Amino acid sequence: MKKLLLIALISFISYAALSQSCLPDGVVFTTQKQIDNFRNDYPGCSEIEGNLLIYGTGIYNLTGLNVLKSIGGYLEIICTQSLINLSGLENLTHIGSHLRIEENYALKNLTGLDNLSSVGGDLWILYNEFLVSLNGLSKLNSIGEFIEISHNPALTSLLGLENINPNSINDLFISYNNSLANCNVQFICDYLTGISACQIYYNSAGCNCQEEVRDSCGILSVHEISLFENVILKPNPFTTSTTIEYELKQPEKVILTIYNHLGQLVYQSQENQTQGKQQLLWNAEGYADGIYFYRLQAGDAVAHGKMLKVR
Repeated sequence: MKKLLLIALISFISYAALSQSCLPDGVVFTTQKQIDNFRNDYPGCSEIEGNLLIYGTGIYNLTGLNVLKSIGGYLEIICTQSLINLSGLENLTHIGSHLRIEENYALKNLTGLDNLSSVGGDLWILYNEFLVSLNGLSKLNSIGEFIEISHNPALTSLLGLENINPNSINDLFISYNNSLANCNVQFICDYLTGISACQIYYNSAGCNCQEEVRDSCGILSVHEISLFENVILKPNPFTTSTTIEYELKQPEKVILTIYNHLGQLVYQSQENQTQGKQQLLWNAEGYADGIYFYRLQAGDAVAHGKMLKVR
C-alpha cells in the first residue's frame, strides 16, 4: 500500500511539474514540424508566458498546439498559404496582448478559437483573401484596445463578434471588405449606440458607412439621442476612487455600470438626476488594480470609456 501511495505521489508531482507555465521569452514556429513536435519539445507546456508567432508558408494545421490554454503575450498567425482554419487552438481561452491574423491566403474561417474569451490588447484581422466567416469567435467577450477588420474581400458578415462587450474597446475600424454587407451584429449595434470612435468605409452596401450600419441596427444618430455633455473622469488613473462628471440636457435616470478587463460586471448603480451638471463617484477600494471600463446610460444615450486603478 505504501509503495502504491509513493508511486501515486511521484506521479502527481511529476504531472504538476510538467503542467507549469513555460516559454517566458516566447516561441516562433516557421514549419509544420515545429508545431507537430510542440508537445515533445516542451513537455507539459500549456500556458505560454511570452509571445507566440506562427509564420510560414508550409504550415497547414495547428493540431500540435491543442494543449495550449493561454498565451501571456501576443498571438500572431501570419503569412500561411495552406492553413484553412485554426483547429488545434480549441483549448485556448486567454491571450494577454494582441491577436493578429494576417495574410493567410487559404484561411476560410476562425474555427479553432471557439473557447477564446478574452484578448488583452488589439484584435487585427487583415488581408485574408478567402476568409468568409468569423465563426469561431462567438465566446470572445473582451478586447483590451481596438478592433480592426480590413482587406478581407470574401468576408460577408461580422457574425462571430456578437458577444464582445462594447465597453471593452476604445476604437473600431472596418474597411475594404468588399463583400461585407452584414455588420448589424449585437456588439456593433451596442457600440454605435454610444458616443464611440469608429471608422466604417469601403465595404459592401449595408456596411459602407456608420449611417448605413446605424440604419440596419435601427438606432438614431448620436446627435439625436445624446443627453450627455462634457463627460470627464477624474482622477484617471486613480488609487481608491474616481468621479465621473457630466452634464445632463434633461432630467433622467442615470445608470452607471463598470466592467473589469475581462468584460465581467463588477459594479452598478442607478439614480434619478435633474438637468444640469452631475457626478457619480465610484469607490474602488477592495477592487484589484488594473483596467476597468465604465458605461454611463441616461435614457437612450450611452457614454463609455476606460479607467485605470493603480497602487
